[in-house]
Amino acid sequence: MKLLLAIETSWNRPWVLLGDGADRLFDSERLFDSHPGSAGTRPPELSTQVSGGIEALGAEVRDIGAIAVNVGPGRLTSIRAGIAFSNALAFSLSIPIHPFNYFQIMASQLDRITDLPALVGVPAAGDLAYVGLVRGGKVESPRFGPLSVVAEEVRAGLKEVAVAGGSRPRLLSLPRSATVVDTRIESPDGGVLFEMGLAAWERAATGKDRVAPLTEESEIFHEST
Repeated sequence: MKLLLAIETSWNRPWVLLGDGADRLFDSERLFDSHPGSAGTRPPELSTQVSGGIEALGAEVRDIGAIAVNVGPGRLTSIRAGIAFSNALAFSLSIPIHPFNYFQIMASQLDRITDLPALVGVPAAGDLAYVGLVRGGKVESPRFGPLSVVAEEVRAGLKEVAVAGGSRPRLLSLPRSATVVDTRIESPDGGVLFEMGLAAWERAATGKDRVAPLTEESEIFHEST
């Protein structure tokens, strides 16, 4: 049995999922958040969550055949920890990494609940934020800069727009030039990341040997400026 390991990095504590080509077999959110004596929270250490999942499945680390990971943007400490873990494990096992960014995961997630274009914001330092428009499961016009400025650029011309992401409360408080619908979604779902990674793995998509965090210096935020 070969397993896919999915690592969602955008939450305060990492979120780990393991599964084979058909099913999600282990979810650290369900195990640690409901397990007696767990204090109702996932442990902060990725290694603890992964080893807990491996043990729960009666498997071994060498059974992991691929990794899917959220490369950001977002909480840089969490993202860097997840990426460092992924790179080290992929190197030791000679397995591929399938990276997905925050906006790609949210695009897939939001496509399941709304037909509206959605403004997705990820907070950065001070008034800065990463903002992108997602529509039909695709990411459009990602920007980095002052939230009010880039949000207005990204949503220009829209009559109705949904909002999501870690900057959702601030997006809702901005002056409105369009009808705004609150999705109440602030972070990517680990289950969605797992499904995206599984799809890439199943179609034998070429993975990467190493991945890096998505930051304001990344090409994606400069392609359309």
